[in-house]
Amino acid sequence: MKKYFILIVSIILALGMGSCKKDVSTQPETLKDEQTVQSKQIISLIENFKAKLSNPLKSDETLSLDSAVWNMEALQNYEYANPAEATKDFEAAKSNYILNLDENGQVLMSDVQTVYAQMEDTL
Repeated sequence: MKKYFILIVSIILALGMGSCKKDVSTQPETLKDEQTVQSKQIISLIENFKAKLSNPLKSDETLSLDSAVWNMEALQNYEYANPAEATKDFEAAKSNYILNLDENGQVLMSDVQTVYAQMEDTL
């Protein structure tokens, strides 16, 4: 009787272990791939802005104010941030810059280049 009990318990455990398979989900990989694509798109935008800034020719291209601010801050972070030092103590500094708006509420790319140069000098 004792042998049958042990045999039955062993069979139940074997069936239980075989049925406990981990479901493989592709969601984390899909999410990671999506984040990689978004990161590449953002880096592409930042690098395009950098190319526009380094263009020595004056252009009449305009940007919205919020786009200019985002691009300048993003480029500063992209070029000068060091993620490896995320836990290091940092000093915070505050600076103000002025961009002139045209009648449509846009800023000239040449003015953005000037302000960006001022930002680099400050940092």
